[in-house]
Amino acid sequence: MTSYKQILKLLNARKVELETIIETKKIELKNAPEGELRTAKCRNKIQYFKREKGGDSNGKYIKYSDIDLASRLAQKEYDNYAIQAAEKEVKLLDSMKRLYDGRAIEHIGLKMVKAKMALVTPVEKSDEDYVEEWLAQEYELFDYYSEALTYENSKGIKMRSKSEVLISNILDELGIPYLYEKPLKLSKYKTVSPDFTLLDMRTRQEVYLEHLGMLDNMDYVEKNMNKIRAYEEAGIYIGSRLLISHEARNAQFNAKSVKGMLSEYFNKSV
Repeated sequence: MTSYKQILKLLNARKVELETIIETKKIELKNAPEGELRTAKCRNKIQYFKREKGGDSNGKYIKYSDIDLASRLAQKEYDNYAIQAAEKEVKLLDSMKRLYDGRAIEHIGLKMVKAKMALVTPVEKSDEDYVEEWLAQEYELFDYYSEALTYENSKGIKMRSKSEVLISNILDELGIPYLYEKPLKLSKYKTVSPDFTLLDMRTRQEVYLEHLGMLDNMDYVEKNMNKIRAYEEAGIYIGSRLLISHEARNAQFNAKSVKGMLSEYFNKSV
């Protein structure tokens, strides 16, 4: 089920776009010509007339050389309709947003006593409950180079490099839930261990972040290229559900770049 927070975000974005249209069109209408446009068909040709308020209902004929005036009058009529439609939709969006004010289906449990709610299987978990349950899942780390887990982040998680610790700090700062080196089965015969498994709460899908930390080591590069191909064969592509950070001896880890990438992907403000 689509999260109500995601729906609210879309409603808010739509409202901002509509309010921008309203403001822009009202400014443009200040420079619009007086009167309104009338069209008529004569001998299979369209003729244009300018009606003035209180004047002849047929209007004054607009010559082809003044077609720009006809265009501006037509645009004026369209803009007025656009403003009316946008203002009507803004009111509708406000009404829809109020419907979600504490009344989304995810909030039903707040109306029940906790002791009762503990016995219930909810239709949809709240975001908070979903994240808590996702973070609490148990898994076994791959038992390779376990002695390399020598760096510890602020949550006490042992990691393989200082750069991974910095990445975990960025994830915490942006409020992106993650699990470290959680095994991922890509096929019947292929299981990998992503550096970070991230939870995208907009869709409740998992996204994978691989940090390539030794790009000047060709054996390392070949190994990770094979790993990326395995992702692709499983339908997980770079930029879609696979994110890549990198560094090399002559290209140090860029925390600002990684933060920008994650902020852009997860639509977080930096």
